[in-house]
Amino acid sequence: MINIYRLLLLASFVVYTAESFALNNDKKLIVDFNSYNFSEPKTIHSYTGKFNGDLYRGDHAVSLNTASVGIQFNNLSFNILHRSDYIQSYTNDTATFYHQYKNRITSNNNYEYSLEMTTSQFEATGLKIDYWFQASPQFSFNIAGTYYSGSDFNNGRLSGSGQWQNSQQFTIDAPAVIYSAHNDLLAFPKADAKGNGYSIDVRAKWQINPQWQIDFSSNDAVSKIKWRDALLTNIDHWQLYRINSDGKLDTNPMVVWKKTNYEQKLPNTQIGYLSYTNTKNIEYYSKVISTEYFSHHQFGLKKPLSDNQSIFISWHRDLSAIEVGLNKPNSYLSLTADVFSRKIGRTLNIEFGLSRPF
Repeated sequence: MINIYRLLLLASFVVYTAESFALNNDKKLIVDFNSYNFSEPKTIHSYTGKFNGDLYRGDHAVSLNTASVGIQFNNLSFNILHRSDYIQSYTNDTATFYHQYKNRITSNNNYEYSLEMTTSQFEATGLKIDYWFQASPQFSFNIAGTYYSGSDFNNGRLSGSGQWQNSQQFTIDAPAVIYSAHNDLLAFPKADAKGNGYSIDVRAKWQINPQWQIDFSSNDAVSKIKWRDALLTNIDHWQLYRINSDGKLDTNPMVVWKKTNYEQKLPNTQIGYLSYTNTKNIEYYSKVISTEYFSHHQFGLKKPLSDNQSIFISWHRDLSAIEVGLNKPNSYLSLTADVFSRKIGRTLNIEFGLSRPF
């Protein structure tokens, strides 16, 4: 809690200082919420729950959530935000085996599973300072810096193989190394790491001509979060998986723990946007979101309405989902879901924004 109080004190100081230099500028209160959720091998409900139901081919799941409130002075803004990111990347074999483990499914085949998993989790409250530079009528550049007070994280990697020996036994040779703020495996030893650090985002817009525009962002282009008293978990050996008297698979990892300091680097997220506007003022666009864990593409169009409003619709190819949204002069809202997909329930994205002069 001490870090939160310091953050609020710093935010108050920065806002009052900035306001003293911006008495003659337009000021706005801005509120934003963004929740981006996708699970490839399971529905979101199943993935976060019992991992039951249908299993699809897939190698990642992601949940990126940010809520912020702030003040904007022309091209300068200050925001208090809360951020919660969770990304898992793995082989399809890993998802298949975990599905068998959770649902008590055994096998007699001798197939060797390639077990690979990487996890990146980050939760923090932050203060963000954001500024737009208008270099020319056609080109603008944005830079934003965020100071974070971290409350939770998990960076881990498992790598190896596994194989059914018979319907009762499964051998696994997949060492794992996990850095975390808390002990996610057992109640002891207890860990409650605290982290502080920063990230820098950059963005550029180029209006090539009246028809074509390029927009590129690099979020967390530079980042460093230092965690104190983090828990390092080493799993060097897994005992045999076997069926217990209840028909459930049983396992006991051989674990070694120690407390340590850890420096976390946040995954860099790159967003590319290319648009073309025709003579009827309808904008056609393509967008890609890419990280080291996944890459998602979408294609859409935006149609203007009266009173400076516009509607947009897009197809998220990798999510098999439709996005619909509405832009108004002081607000926007969009919803993305796979309601028309054969594999329904794997995507749910919500974006909302509001600005009001004061």
